[in-house]
Order: sequence, then C-alpha cells, then structure tokens
Amino acid sequence: MQAESPITVACIQMEPKIGEKKANVAHSLDKIAEAAGKGARLIVLPELCNSGYVFASRHEGFHAGRAGA
Repeated sequence: MQAESPITVACIQMEPKIGEKKANVAHSLDKIAEAAGKGARLIVLPELCNSGYVFASRHEGFHAGRAGA
C-alpha cells in the first residue's frame, strides 16, 4: 500500500461571457497557468465555462454551443 501524499487543489471562479468561446478559453488557460504556477495539481473550472451558462432556454444553450464548434 502506498502512503498518501498531499495535493494542492485550485477552484477557479470566473464569469464566462455567453457566446465568447475564444475569450472564455483564453481566460481559463490564463487562470490554469496561474494556479499551476502556484503548485496546483488538480484544477477545477466552472461548469460550461467555455460557452457561458445562463441561457433562457435549452434551445438557446444548444445553439450557443454549436456556434462555437
């Protein structure tokens, strides 16, 4: 059995912009690099941070996701 070892975890909080996938991904990558530079080995991002997550309907969310594909 292996001994347990500590791990540094980072939880990134950010405000994604709806429909601005390139900007959201770039911002995420900046935050990931910052967290990794501070020793994080596990980095957690907000759900749907690439496309945004405040949609009026499922239809709107689907089309926003497909537009960035």
